[in-house]
Amino acid sequence: MLGLRAFTVVLLGDISYGVYLMARSTGFDSAHLVGVPLLYFCGGMLLLVSVRYRPPAVRLMLDDSGIHLIYHRGKQYFQGWSDPDFVVRGRWTPGVRDAISRGRPLYSIYGRFGGLTETFIPEVAYSDLKTQSESRGFILAEPPGNRGWTLWAISPPNSP
Repeated sequence: MLGLRAFTVVLLGDISYGVYLMARSTGFDSAHLVGVPLLYFCGGMLLLVSVRYRPPAVRLMLDDSGIHLIYHRGKQYFQGWSDPDFVVRGRWTPGVRDAISRGRPLYSIYGRFGGLTETFIPEVAYSDLKTQSESRGFILAEPPGNRGWTLWAISPPNSP
């Protein structure tokens, strides 16, 4: 993380110095007045996304207390079965020919636990998650699907 911050400081310093030299030598026209701040904004947003969000989880654990998503670095995410706001969302595909699934069935989990990308899980883990949640009275909702990905959500019966 420190390396990424140092790289960002050096990169922004280099860009700022280049803009300063350009302003002293040729001045700015209207394209530069709009383009340079827009470029800084886009770069800043990309940096924010890369720093703020973490990569997918490396492991899914289910136990009597709830769901644990374990990450390579950083703290794990825990969602307890007794939590009144319990919701786990994901999607699955029966194996369409796209860049992600490449013709094989895939299951994933995503949601408010702070991952930028989805965590793909094996079908066995999805079946275990479904079985354990149904045994605790949770509802698996799969809205009528279209071709390709089907969204699913596990939540308590009285949630919206």
